[in-house]
Amino acid sequence: MLDWLIGDAIWETIIKVAVIAAIALIIIATIRSPHARPILIAILCVAWLGAGAYAGYTYYAYVNTTSEVNGSIDRKDPYEDFNIFDIDLKDNIVWYEADDGYEFEQIYNTAIKFNGTENDYTLLVNDTPCDETKATNGRLEGTLIKQFRDIDGEITDTFTFKINFSFESSKITVALTVNATAENIGIIREYININGFNLRIIDSVY
Repeated sequence: MLDWLIGDAIWETIIKVAVIAAIALIIIATIRSPHARPILIAILCVAWLGAGAYAGYTYYAYVNTTSEVNGSIDRKDPYEDFNIFDIDLKDNIVWYEADDGYEFEQIYNTAIKFNGTENDYTLLVNDTPCDETKATNGRLEGTLIKQFRDIDGEITDTFTFKINFSFESSKITVALTVNATAENIGIIREYININGFNLRIIDSVY
């Protein structure tokens, strides 16, 4: 009846305080009565044993709790309808020192339909678009700027990848360059070892 005058939270607090006060009055009255003290001691012992049993059960349930997954994850490839060419270089990349960093080249004996003069393409690295993609007749070039940060969020290293595709009638040549040094090329190797280096060419879409 008083819910419209007093909020639910305040009303619950008042009830709890009233219950605690009633229990305290009962205990005080029991202590003052010499004949009721054995009953009070028995009640306190039972309460103590009950609290210990509840604590033990709670601990056991916490320690033995296991998680489970119901159902399965349905992974959807958002680019599958626009895919032109897809390769993962994780297990193939061997960096060779060059004049301006490190480089790698791989030739694939295959051919695809590629028209860089009439169509627009986007080059993805690990499903992330390059900062810039240029396509011409039989060639595609992507530029990716990759930054690495320390545990405080400060940028420690910045690398620029140049990724070049050359499409010929019977082969595809993939050439990579990165402006790394002998001191930090290990960062690139570790990144590729963990994340892979998947290259994907897709039709540009909005």
